[in-house]
Amino acid sequence: MMRSARLVLIFFVTFVWSAGLSAAEKSSTHHSGHVHHASHPSHVAHASQLVTATLQASASKLVLQDEVRIVFAHEVKGTTAAEVNRALAQAIEQARGAVKNPTGFTLSSGSFRTAPHYNKDGRTDGWQGRAELVLTSRDLIAAQGAAGVLGTQLAISNIQFSLSITKRRQEEQALLTEVAQAFQNRAQAAALAFGFKTYKVVSLDLNGPSGSSNGPVLMRSAAPMPSTHASDAIKLSLEPAQVQVNVDVSGKVTFD
Repeated sequence: MMRSARLVLIFFVTFVWSAGLSAAEKSSTHHSGHVHHASHPSHVAHASQLVTATLQASASKLVLQDEVRIVFAHEVKGTTAAEVNRALAQAIEQARGAVKNPTGFTLSSGSFRTAPHYNKDGRTDGWQGRAELVLTSRDLIAAQGAAGVLGTQLAISNIQFSLSITKRRQEEQALLTEVAQAFQNRAQAAALAFGFKTYKVVSLDLNGPSGSSNGPVLMRSAAPMPSTHASDAIKLSLEPAQVQVNVDVSGKVTFD
């Protein structure tokens, strides 16, 4: 009787374990089937057909620089700092006064510095100073006339041409349409070359780095003797160079 009860118990436990395993397998099979049916074959195939590419395009143009910056300078040596400062200030103001009816250009103060002067033994034997007057203009004819007068009062230290902000923006705006068309043409050509029908722009990055080309630089070491006669004005020819304006675009596209 005792052995019979033990056999029944073993059979019951075995049956329960087998039933539980069967249920677990069915549950696993059910969940596995559920996940399988959730992934639609057409969606997976469509996603695998999307190809992303990074493309670049650029447009450029040579533009004549339209702004000039001329630096005039005067150097003085003296026994005291005050003496040098007064002489520099007087020279700059005298030069300003020599320009009659300043139109088409602006005059602004440049650097102004005074420092001790040392002899070959390293000892101070006086003071030296340098002052600057800066002419800026987009009217080259007016700039030439003013520079001719100022050049009789001060030394011409530097002449530099550049493309004004206004002119650069105008040129970049004109190139924007051209670079946009170039990017679209490249995207369409890439789609056809790789066997795709259409493309879609995902992102764009626009920038307009522009090269620079400075105009002639003219240096003089000593200030000319002051003159008040209009006939003594120097003849200065201002000839700006060309600079290349670029507009670049890079972006990502998807092909379908």
